[in-house]
Amino acid sequence: MRRPSSSPLLRLTRRLGLLAIVAAFACSSPTGPLHDGRDPTVHATAAGIVIRNPSPVPVYHFVAGAMSLAHVNWAPSVHDDRDALPGAAERLVPWPRPGIGGVESEYVVFWWRATVDGRGGFRPDSVRALGVVR
Repeated sequence: MRRPSSSPLLRLTRRLGLLAIVAAFACSSPTGPLHDGRDPTVHATAAGIVIRNPSPVPVYHFVAGAMSLAHVNWAPSVHDDRDALPGAAERLVPWPRPGIGGVESEYVVFWWRATVDGRGGFRPDSVRALGVVR
């Protein structure tokens, strides 16, 4: 069952909200190990969100609906390989299940790389974000 269409003002407000969220989490000067402009890209398909990693190093990711972000409790990690997308690969992430506000039309894909933490281990570098519309 389709939801009734939103007013143009409401759609504009949602898009501006998504843009504000992406701008708040985006980083114009990444601190990760690779600075060659080969950042991940995302696009929507009927089955979900395709995340493409053109770089030779893995990226980690987390996907959430734009309207659900205030209710999501998460932190970036480099210790869970389920969220690691290998270099020169792509992955289809199924559309997230409806959350508190129901089915969403806008999603945010947060991504980061692992960087050396100075103690012989790794930690997440700066978190960046990409928006995608269903």
